Amino acid sequence: MPIHLPAVGRRQFLRTSVAAGVGLLTVRWTKADALAADGESWALLSDTHLSGDRDEIKNEVHLFKNLDQVLNEVRGLPQRPSGLLVNGDLAMLDGQPADYQLLAEMMSTVTAADIPVHLSLGNHDHRENFWQAIANQKAPQPPVESRQITVIESPRVNWLLLDSLVTTNEAPGTLGETQLHWLVTALDAQPDKPAIVMVHHNPDPKNPKSSALTDTDALFEILLPRRQVKAYVFGHTHHWSHREYEGIHFVNLPPTAYPFQAGDPNGWVHCTLNDHGAKFELRAIDAKHPKQGETLDLKWRT
Repeated sequence: MPIHLPAVGRRQFLRTSVAAGVGLLTVRWTKADALAADGESWALLSDTHLSGDRDEIKNEVHLFKNLDQVLNEVRGLPQRPSGLLVNGDLAMLDGQPADYQLLAEMMSTVTAADIPVHLSLGNHDHRENFWQAIANQKAPQPPVESRQITVIESPRVNWLLLDSLVTTNEAPGTLGETQLHWLVTALDAQPDKPAIVMVHHNPDPKNPKSSALTDTDALFEILLPRRQVKAYVFGHTHHWSHREYEGIHFVNLPPTAYPFQAGDPNGWVHCTLNDHGAKFELRAIDAKHPKQGETLDLKWRT
């Protein structure tokens, strides 16, 4: 399940419950916590590709400086966000221990600002090295063995963070039958609460053969009929974009590290929730980028 780095001083509860025989790791905030922070706001990152070498440059991008800038911006928001979610490919290439050690050091500046951090893995990550680097934050018994999955309950939505990592430094991703069964249980436990699903790999339900997620068909057999699922947030492609399919919004987060296509932005996304949808605002590394501040004003399907 994702590693949860609790904010200093925040009353955050990690608990494991059982529904239909499947454990659900759930992170909840009290009403007091929601009032103390901006209960509607989240910082979303993907593809940080951090190297243990602070001076590492990849594709003309200084990896450490990019992430450092983003974390400074998150800490400097006028209202403290409810949390920071990083959607995989934390490490530069193959998940070296030093990558995660530096990541943990950098993320500690965020939790010290009373902002909890939730980290998921992508295909350039290595589970064992990651768990070892922040062993004191690893939950003892994941709901699905060797997978990092959880539900984060915020006032307006449930965030479901799934794990599509199969083999380190190989591109395809898979959720697998056991994790999909867990997803059904988690969604059916709260059918009236809006849900946002986060997975590192990109799906293409119109053309599953082109998906980086190999079990796209099985996933959308679950998501489409469950009307509480409002959005699918992913990374992997290093490309900021949005599309809609059968009423579900697909939000492709930009990379915090480097884009694949010349001219694409890198940075992070500030997500603000409301009763009927959400705004996803691009915060580009380059403040002069043409897409800096571009906002998706999304309405939830009913």
